[in-house]
Amino acid sequence: DYAEKSLHHPQIDELSQQSIPMCFKQVVARRGEAIALRQGDQLITYKELDRLSDQVARWVVAQGLTGKTIGVSMPRSPEVVITLYGLMKAGAIYVPIDEEHPKERLHFMAKDARISGWITAKPVPDVLHFIPNWMFQDILTESAAFADRILPEIAPSQYAYILFTSGTTGQPKGVIIRHNQVVVMAWNTKENAFQLREEDRFLSFASLNFGASIVEMFGSTLIGAQLVMATAQEKKDPEALVALLEQAAISYMLIPPAYLAYCPYREL
Repeated sequence: DYAEKSLHHPQIDELSQQSIPMCFKQVVARRGEAIALRQGDQLITYKELDRLSDQVARWVVAQGLTGKTIGVSMPRSPEVVITLYGLMKAGAIYVPIDEEHPKERLHFMAKDARISGWITAKPVPDVLHFIPNWMFQDILTESAAFADRILPEIAPSQYAYILFTSGTTGQPKGVIIRHNQVVVMAWNTKENAFQLREEDRFLSFASLNFGASIVEMFGSTLIGAQLVMATAQEKKDPEALVALLEQAAISYMLIPPAYLAYCPYREL
């Protein structure tokens, strides 16, 4: 029934004509002052997310990286969402990278996806030494010099990101996802999977390397809901996570059942 409703809904054709920046622009116009991202005491409105991601996008364009593949290795944080939106506004393609993975896997991914460089929160000189490593804060600082850069028009069919499989049966394989596929996914999150509303709060729990993170980040921010991002400590400590669920009034979350077994019981 879920698949039937999704495939034959008349709005799917319309959504398929939108890129992520096109869809996000509509959300910002409607929800500019609403909180888009929250982690601890840090709050980012939709208007701020738009402005900061534009800064990243202009820096990317100025470096000649439009159409290039860029690795991203950052902890769960508002900064990583700002980075991803910035890359996609610039027409770049992002690839999640876990710097803790074996070097052989990372080297294979970098070469297979033709990664031109990677963005991190702190210097990581010894992991992918053969490609440039850019710091998020440096990008924001340097972006002031490129305020006049014009951002490209992004076609709905352009590639948005590449997600690599675990590689347990051999070499990891990169799966390429287009902009309009993410837009349709966000609509399905709103209409079918969760009936998500703008006033809802979605927990960000998954690692950037897992597909669930796409549902969390874009399933929420492309419809105007609030994304509440668990810190590393909150994810590690079930008591702290449950406290976050209560305090932030979380509406929806994607958490492995095995993890829930360690969480104290609460009526939420």
